[in-house]
Amino acid sequence: MSTKSTPRKSKVEASLVTDSSKNLSNQQAQFPEIKESSGWFGSNPTVMKAHTWWSHGDWDSLTQLSQETIENSQTPILGLYVASGYFQKGKENEGLRLIKWAVGRGVDPQLVLRFLISGTYSSLAKAAYVTGLDKERVDGLLSEAITTGAPFEAQELLIENRLSFEVPKLPEPLGKNDEKPTLKQLYNIHDGYVSDKWDRYLFEYDRLFLPFRDTEVRLLEIGVQNGGSLEIWGTYFPQAKAIVGCDINTKCGDLTYRNSKISVLVGDATTVETKEQIRKISEGFDIVIDDGSHINDDIIKAFVHYFPLVTEGGLFIAEDLHTAYWRQYKGGLEQPQNAMKFFQALTDVINHEHWQTSKTRQEFLKDLGFDWDIPDSLLWEIHSVEFINSLCVIRRKSIDENELGLRRIVGDEQVVASLYDRKNTRSVRP
Repeated sequence: MSTKSTPRKSKVEASLVTDSSKNLSNQQAQFPEIKESSGWFGSNPTVMKAHTWWSHGDWDSLTQLSQETIENSQTPILGLYVASGYFQKGKENEGLRLIKWAVGRGVDPQLVLRFLISGTYSSLAKAAYVTGLDKERVDGLLSEAITTGAPFEAQELLIENRLSFEVPKLPEPLGKNDEKPTLKQLYNIHDGYVSDKWDRYLFEYDRLFLPFRDTEVRLLEIGVQNGGSLEIWGTYFPQAKAIVGCDINTKCGDLTYRNSKISVLVGDATTVETKEQIRKISEGFDIVIDDGSHINDDIIKAFVHYFPLVTEGGLFIAEDLHTAYWRQYKGGLEQPQNAMKFFQALTDVINHEHWQTSKTRQEFLKDLGFDWDIPDSLLWEIHSVEFINSLCVIRRKSIDENELGLRRIVGDEQVVASLYDRKNTRSVRP
């Protein structure tokens, strides 16, 4: 949506501006602290800036104001502005704290209500835009956000500001009808806990996760950090049965989620004890993502521990494998036992039936220096190993789906070579 100096007004918006102008005197009477538009800010430059940020929808700038700055302003209404920013960024606890602070210093609860309703309209406007509703609906909802939260003469100007500055910052609208939003689109509109993923991952995951999108998927992510990815997985997989995060950082135990399917376990994922705790939540997982320490030994340990929990047809994904080349993560291009070398060795394991040797898969890995306890029967269930920049995707399937199978020969005429004697045979070692 292009930015214009004077955005087109919808019928809803025009009506709201007219109605609010008629009711201005009533609003001023209802809130004695608002006598004129200048009285809304007082003479405090910080409050004036906050009002400008609020009118533009600049929630990031608002939430950067410290509690000390808010208290020093001696203008409790500044707390409402900042609270609005926190609510728009999905940080309800911080917003509620500031509201209580403002009310405790004399702000009328009815004024607080107006700000809360204003924020609701702003959120609805963003939702309307990214879900592809027409511009008139978006304009109208943003107009309601302004007229509800700013009861004085400047309403029409503020509506123009919000329409000109906030809407263009929104991501492209999501797909309409039966089209589901892509993972990148969900990342673009996410405003809860922070998540950190590379662009390439988001594109590839849409392809890889498509078969699981509307199923009762069970997902395990090792490495939670700020917890945002779990929120996004909860939205991306609406029918998910379990979304489990595991992190060694004890602060992750303080993460809370509205989605009851999301849980966080604090522990070292490379230990047997933590693995057993995870199994108590779910015996198996359709998707396991290792976004943990990225230390090379830990990456291999994660595969050893959790590939056995991957369901048939499921995926084990190791992220950020660029660390396999970094010495500070016990890697390096010439390091023979880095995580990338391990996963590369699994491509040979897939083709075990063609080896001209009696060596088992496990013996082969041990000869390469990967002395891990991985049963040969489990290695036999590796169906594919896919490499993408910094990613390795390993798919598990039953043994009978991993063999080369019968040789299919069709057609009637053999002009160059006689092949029918090999029809329906299996691959054999020369």
